[in-house]
Amino acid sequence: MWFALTNPRMALNFTLSISLLWPSYIAYKVDPFPGLSPDRAFIFILFLTFLVYLLLKNNAKFILGQYSKIIVLISVYFSWQLLCSFFVSTDLARSVFGILNDFFCGAFFAFFAFLFVTNNKQLDKVVKALFVSFFIINLIGLVELSKGTPLFAKYLISVTDFNRVIEGNSRYGSYRIMSVFSNALVYSQFLVFSVPMSMSFIRFHNGNFLKLMARINLNLTYILIYFTGSRAGLALAIAMPVILLYINLYKNNKYKLAKNIFNYFLIPIFIFGMGYYLYTLLSQEIRISTDFSKMDETEGSTLYRLFQLQQGGIAIMNSPVFGYSFGGELTALHDVKVIDNNYLSIALSSGLVGLSIYIFINLYVLNKGIKAIKTMKDEVMVYFLTAYILLLLYYLILSITKMNLIYYIMVAIIMIRYNELENQTIKAL
Repeated sequence: MWFALTNPRMALNFTLSISLLWPSYIAYKVDPFPGLSPDRAFIFILFLTFLVYLLLKNNAKFILGQYSKIIVLISVYFSWQLLCSFFVSTDLARSVFGILNDFFCGAFFAFFAFLFVTNNKQLDKVVKALFVSFFIINLIGLVELSKGTPLFAKYLISVTDFNRVIEGNSRYGSYRIMSVFSNALVYSQFLVFSVPMSMSFIRFHNGNFLKLMARINLNLTYILIYFTGSRAGLALAIAMPVILLYINLYKNNKYKLAKNIFNYFLIPIFIFGMGYYLYTLLSQEIRISTDFSKMDETEGSTLYRLFQLQQGGIAIMNSPVFGYSFGGELTALHDVKVIDNNYLSIALSSGLVGLSIYIFINLYVLNKGIKAIKTMKDEVMVYFLTAYILLLLYYLILSITKMNLIYYIMVAIIMIRYNELENQTIKAL
């Protein structure tokens, strides 16, 4: 506690690294609580530190006031989730605990960073802590690839847990690596996100050792994505340079070229994709009587996601305002065992109101990032914003919240860098 009070930024970087590196499939069960892990203790210490500084530091409220809009938006989002749970949850304690867990293991890190990370030099240390964690996570993934089993499997609570993890990470009889994550798709999302972050290190950092680590990590990432068995992850990793190029066009004022690419290339692809999806959804009555287990795994997983969206749309229309509470999403869907879309999960847990708030948060952050690129010509932001966009795209096929920590840290990174650039611009006038 004393260390956190005297070195809050080091405590943030340490807790961030521990939270990322601790295997999410390992937890200790203490009744009546759900699984607990050591990173929660460090988060609690950060929270106490945050409260002490907020109460005793004279300029704490002024510093946080610079981020008042995004703080209010995030606070409203979680408050709305709590309100929905109070109205419609059938297990209020479970819903409230889940929401608070999501807040403290994600959004709270952003709030802590807003208070203690006040310039780009300090922000750079947060990004370095993230990158070193990325590198270690990928080394664990590489060892797991050679072993063909989770590296920390012997620490799982029971044989049942072990079998569940192994069975949930197989495709075509091949094991899908997951490193410290509970699912291969979460690891794939992490890997896709880390591509532009590694590229930013290669381009902008002076240390030769860090550049070497970044080059190794970048090459290792593409190899590991393949062995997660995620088609979407591989597609996004391949498409990442196109997204990066497109954002760079805006930075370099090549608006006409960017507009032409958007109008004549990206929009037609989007229209074709949505048209094909709607045709599939409307022309085929997807029933749960369809035996997905007898299908090719690619076809089965795709149709199952379509089925989720079809059932989810019906459920949302039946409760569009409050949804079905946090943790009650699956109770609203018939014959659906898992939800593979974060936006669908949010709409089911907190209604269209909750989804609208979440989308507005993302639009606000994207707007700040684009402004930093377009107006302030910040090249580093190009990579940060690309990583953020890749996270949002991957949430279309995944609703596991492990990556929410990185999501909210990226919100903080983009907002802090934008704020610092804006302050520098004002000083230069």
